[in-house]
Order: sequence, then C-alpha cells, then structure tokens
Amino acid sequence: QTSVAPVDRNIVSQENYYRLLDQGCEAELVTRRMFGRDNSASLSERAAQSAQEAVAIARTEVDDAEYLAYSLYVLSQVHLCARRPMECVSDASEALGLFKKGGDR
Repeated sequence: QTSVAPVDRNIVSQENYYRLLDQGCEAELVTRRMFGRDNSASLSERAAQSAQEAVAIARTEVDDAEYLAYSLYVLSQVHLCARRPMECVSDASEALGLFKKGGDR
C-alpha cells in the first residue's frame, strides 16, 4: 500500500492540491520542451493553458502563497518562451514578491 504525503492544513482539499500539482507539472514539462527546439504555437498554447489553470487553482482553491508563487513562476517561464516579455515580468514580479514574503515567516 502506497502512502500519500500529508496535505497542509491550509489547503482546501486534497483533490484541489493534486489538480494544482498536475497542472503545474504539465506546464513545467511543456515549457522545458519549448526552451529546447520545439517552440510551436500548439505547445505554447498548451503550456499557457496548464500554467494559467494552476495559477487559478492556487488563487481560488488553495490557500498557500508558496504554491501560488511557484505557479506564477512557471507561468512567467511560459510567457518568456512565447516571447511575451510584459506578461513574463508581471508574473515573475508577483512570484518574487510572494517568495520574499514567505521568507519572512
């Protein structure tokens, strides 16, 4: 029998936690491919959709700044690959602010 890692009490539900991780991992994997040779429009769209879904879950369903910061970081990387610098800077700045706040705890 496999054990499931305990979920932080701040997280609304285990289901939302795993949805967040799935979307974040999907976005990160696709983004890594985009940083490589394949930077097609379909990959860019897929990565953006997954990253935006992860950010939405982190903002609305999971009460944890670290997950939101990581999700925003991944989304900023998607924007970087897709050559959308303003969106990249915006998401990266928000993520950095959250990471800095987390370090103050």
